[in-house]
Amino acid sequence: MDAPRTRLYTVFVDAGVQHFESETLTPVTNEQLLRELEQQCSGVEFTVRDASKPGIGLQAVADELETRKGDFDGVLVFGGLNDYRPALTGLPTIAVHNFPEFSHLPYKLFEERRGVLTATCDRGNLCQASQSASMFDDLVEKIGLVDTLGKMKRSRMLVLTDNPCVDVHHGDLGTAYPGDLRRKAPQEFNQIFQQAVHDCLGTEIIRIGTPEVAADQRVQGIDEEQAREIAQRWVAEAEDMKGTIEREVVNSARMYLAMKALMDEYGANTIATHIRSLTTEAKPEDMIWPSLGNSQLQLEGLVGCCQAHMNVVLTHMLAATSWWMWPVASAS
Repeated sequence: MDAPRTRLYTVFVDAGVQHFESETLTPVTNEQLLRELEQQCSGVEFTVRDASKPGIGLQAVADELETRKGDFDGVLVFGGLNDYRPALTGLPTIAVHNFPEFSHLPYKLFEERRGVLTATCDRGNLCQASQSASMFDDLVEKIGLVDTLGKMKRSRMLVLTDNPCVDVHHGDLGTAYPGDLRRKAPQEFNQIFQQAVHDCLGTEIIRIGTPEVAADQRVQGIDEEQAREIAQRWVAEAEDMKGTIEREVVNSARMYLAMKALMDEYGANTIATHIRSLTTEAKPEDMIWPSLGNSQLQLEGLVGCCQAHMNVVLTHMLAATSWWMWPVASAS
């Protein structure tokens, strides 16, 4: 089944070039621009309202968006606004100036309200080709940011830990300044942290521990032969194997299959593993490290991380859901 696409409510305020010289220009039409964006942004579904068409006014578009904004992940507006409502819904928004029109975008208001990015498109084909392409690429990248937020909102993270909190304190608390969030009790810290993740990214976090994992029928029914085959493939593909033995690699393959099964059961596309056994009465030979399984998940386009460091996991998720790999990503 195809993954859900990010839904972008797209408003064309006018035909693109409302200018006294427009008859001498070869403008990029709304239809042309939309086709180019659809080609470049395959993960985005554009729901288009063209206010330049007869019978479609900006006020009616703004009214519809107010009632339906819960159906969308973001808003894309082309052209000057005499009704600011489409750009101020609270959804991630991109307001685009159609060059060479007069700019009627309230940049100061956008800065104050936040959540609104701005861009420019050469709708009159007046600029050098390289400059026009740079403008378009900038718009595509900003749509990519909204797409990333949309995917994060649809994401679910499964945390395997016996800690009652899904996240842990980081760093030397002795150097934390007064009022630093890390100085709060772990339970309060986690409550604030998870609420912030939900409010900013919409990502759902589910925590289960070793007892739940050990009681899971699919985990306990893991095919040992399948685990051994995966372990053998890992060993064969490795340049060398040091500091471990075959049994530990097989155990890691069992953990990988367990993580896949649990992600499927809980509808998660990301997993953070802090447990070290698939049973509540683990013997030394039952100990499992998830790192090999995490690496396999990454090869499959899924996010798997060790420990319960939520800032690290969220950073991985942001990079994995982006159209490009950011050299540095921050989830703070």
